[in-house]
Amino acid sequence: MMMKETIRVIQVGLGPIGREVARHVLARPGLELVGAVDVSADLAGRPLAEVLECGAPDGIVVTADPGELIAVARPDIAILCTASKLAQAASHMRPYLSQGVSIVTSCEEATAPDLENDPLARTVDDWARAGNAAVLGTGVNPGFLMDLWPVAMSLPCLRVRSVEVERVQDAAPRRKPFRDKIGAGLTLEDFEEKVAVGDFGHVGLETCLHMIVRAFGWTLREFEEGLEPVLANSTTTCPGGAEIPEGGVRGIHQWIHGYVGDDETPRIRLRFLAAVGEKESWDRVVLEGEPDIRCIIEGGTPGEQATAGALINGVFVLHGAAPGFHAAIDLPWAHYRE
Repeated sequence: MMMKETIRVIQVGLGPIGREVARHVLARPGLELVGAVDVSADLAGRPLAEVLECGAPDGIVVTADPGELIAVARPDIAILCTASKLAQAASHMRPYLSQGVSIVTSCEEATAPDLENDPLARTVDDWARAGNAAVLGTGVNPGFLMDLWPVAMSLPCLRVRSVEVERVQDAAPRRKPFRDKIGAGLTLEDFEEKVAVGDFGHVGLETCLHMIVRAFGWTLREFEEGLEPVLANSTTTCPGGAEIPEGGVRGIHQWIHGYVGDDETPRIRLRFLAAVGEKESWDRVVLEGEPDIRCIIEGGTPGEQATAGALINGVFVLHGAAPGFHAAIDLPWAHYRE
């Protein structure tokens, strides 16, 4: 019987998601955690075991210098959890790709790269090919719930006329950076100011829309999107004891509608609502077609755990993939394995 190859992994970015990923890499058969990178002065130079508060190998010390680590640790793949926007994440990718280290990243804008129309995506693709490395963006949303899941549900369909995906979640159990991202605890005035400035809210709905369109072979004519606050009807308590007063912001409601061909009504409807104190959480896909498909995950999908799972399972798919910047639908689909 052939021995399974062990994939050498480094973790880049040790925020809440990065730490969760690193802990699970340590426990997953077939993976070996050989290093960690973080530029934070509070983390660089500390033993990884101390940062993770678990049994990481004694010899691994968090470093801010990827070049030195790559030379010593000889990783196959870096799991990069540093930024939601590709403009930021791309600069973090280059040192690894230039040294032939492939990347699985949680960057939301990396899940459906448009190599034809996005110059930055083409640049990342060029870096990867020049270094004989591969890049895959993945996660729970985008990366699964609002893009790959509805695509997968279409397998028994002879035809799909429309797609509706809904993700509703109580944000109270989520990590604080996520609650900050959805505006929980802000006044209405502060929320509106952040929206006016831009670069606020959940990143990824447009990415999900484009992945569905690409998978189904549709031609997207236009899309419209919206974002609004979810306000507290009464005082709401956040984890840690902080209170959101009546009229304060509990979270965010975002949506995007995609119009295909000459359709007068949207063929794709994606809705995302996350707020502290939601009574129920769920994820739901509805495909209207032949046959109709309806599927729901009661209680919703836990974001942090699911993101870690998507990244780790993505490592096994990306290892050995052809060089370049890949969309998940262009590779064998990731799944759990030991």
